[in-house]
This record gives sequence, C-alpha cells and structure tokens, in this order.
Amino acid sequence: MAQIFFIYGVSLIGPSRAGIFVNLVPIFAPILAVLFLNEPFHLYHAIALALVLGGIYLAERTGKQ
Repeated sequence: MAQIFFIYGVSLIGPSRAGIFVNLVPIFAPILAVLFLNEPFHLYHAIALALVLGGIYLAERTGKQ
C-alpha cells in the first residue's frame, strides 16, 4: 500500500519533490519501533528526527522560490 500511495503522490507533485519525502522512512521507523516493539526512545533519536525534518523543510522552502 505504501508503494501505491507513493507512486500516486509522485504523479501529483512530481518526482523531484517526491524524492525528498523518501527521507521520511527513517522518521517512521523509530516511531513505529517505539509504538509496536516497545523500543526505548533516546535523545539522539529526537535529534536525528529533527535534523531530517529540518532538511525536508529547508529543501521544500528553497525549492518553491
């Protein structure tokens, strides 16, 4: 299902913008691990999540100019 939705998203916003969102995979992996596997969430996880989200934000913000 994820692949189908990603392909649909690519058709909506284009491959160059959709490629940025592939970086969300490392965001969802620790979140799902904490929720379903009861893995511990550490400060370095939060820092990594903030860096990835910040990078996506910067790429989207600078790409619209």
